[in-house]
Amino acid sequence: MLLRKVLLPLALTTSSAIAMAEPGAPMNIEIKREPHYNALPKAEVAEKRVYIAFKDSPKMTRVLQEKLKAKGFAVVDKPDDADARFRVNGMFFVSGAGKEEVRGKLGDLLESAVGVDQPSNPDYRHQNVDLLQIGVSAAYTGVASVLSVTDMFRWIGQKTGIAGRFNEMLTGDPRGIFFGEACGKFTSTVMMDVTGDSGHWWVMEMAQDPKRVLDQVIADTVESILKPLYDLKNAAQDQQGMGDS
Repeated sequence: MLLRKVLLPLALTTSSAIAMAEPGAPMNIEIKREPHYNALPKAEVAEKRVYIAFKDSPKMTRVLQEKLKAKGFAVVDKPDDADARFRVNGMFFVSGAGKEEVRGKLGDLLESAVGVDQPSNPDYRHQNVDLLQIGVSAAYTGVASVLSVTDMFRWIGQKTGIAGRFNEMLTGDPRGIFFGEACGKFTSTVMMDVTGDSGHWWVMEMAQDPKRVLDQVIADTVESILKPLYDLKNAAQDQQGMGDS
């Protein structure tokens, strides 16, 4: 709670953190970013065997693994087989004009929402989606493409209890009705952190929009949290290119 009270005002008052999301969010929404790179991974990690996992979400773990593979990393499935290990964790917060906010663990939310609703398919509830396809899709088109917004907010609604409770928490009205322009906006906040035997960093991102854009903020935060690893691989490839020339 103390961390939440400290970080939220910090993100709201840091103008340098305001940017149109790129490349994580395909929608044209304004996202405030607060990256904190406490200890960046060392350069040699780019050429080592890497293990990465998202706490409490095997589905999201596979997505992260495929994204790193797409960048050229040698990713392994077991931590004992890796030279460098990274674990990702996070929280989400959604607030509106109501006095309360909805919050929870990202791992639980992502496990319920990843890979359920894919584009160009009318109904996926009774189909098995191959996680490799999910990961490849996320690697090339963004994490938001593998998130089911419907299932995401269904899960959040179930966690908050009785019918109408979710809307009442966010808007102050169990019917989800707003009064006045200022009321008709949701604030979606995502915090993710990476810990490992080679580095530690965390990111908080926030967006305020008339729509619930939590999925877009999650997608952008994933790109931000993986950026230090992307940068290592890009630098290694540039160095190799200079050596070849």
